[in-house]
Amino acid sequence: MRINRSVLMALSICVAFPTVSCATIPNDNLVTEPNRGMVTGKPEINTVPNQIAPGSRPDEIGENSTQELDGHQFEYQYPTGRRYRIRFYDDRLSFQLLGESNNPVRALPYRAQKVRPGLYLVHWMIPGRTGHVALVIDIPRGKVHVGALMPGQQELFDEARIEKHVKY
Repeated sequence: MRINRSVLMALSICVAFPTVSCATIPNDNLVTEPNRGMVTGKPEINTVPNQIAPGSRPDEIGENSTQELDGHQFEYQYPTGRRYRIRFYDDRLSFQLLGESNNPVRALPYRAQKVRPGLYLVHWMIPGRTGHVALVIDIPRGKVHVGALMPGQQELFDEARIEKHVKY
C-alpha cells in the first residue's frame, strides 16, 4: 500500500504533538488583532518533563542563547502544502498547523541562537524526549529550514517559504 507523503507528514505532526502531551487552547480562545492577523492569546507551556535515561550524559547547552525572537510571529509553508504559524514570546514558542479547522495551538519551551543578523537556529524537544525539531529561520531570505526527528523515527527535512512576518 502506498501512502501520500504529504498525508503521512501531516499525520506525523498530529502524532508528534498529541493533545495529552502538549498544552493546548482551542482556536476560539485566541484573540486576533484587527488588520494584522496576529494571534495574541498565550497558551500555557508544556509541563511534561523531559526525562533523561539513567546513565546518560547530561545535556550540553552553551551560553550563547538569545531571546531576540521574542515578539516575532511567522507563517510559513512547505512545498508539501503544510502551513504553520509560529510565535515566540517569553520562554516559549507556540505553533499551529494552519488550513485545517480546530487545530490546537501548542506551546513549548525552546532555545535559540543568533547565527548572524536575521539568521536564527531554533530548537525544541517533543514532550518526553520522543523527538526534536530544529529550525533555521532566515528572515532576510524569507526561508525556514527544518530538520526534525519525529516520534516513530520519522525524519522531517525540508525548506519553507515565509509568507508573513509580524513583529508585535
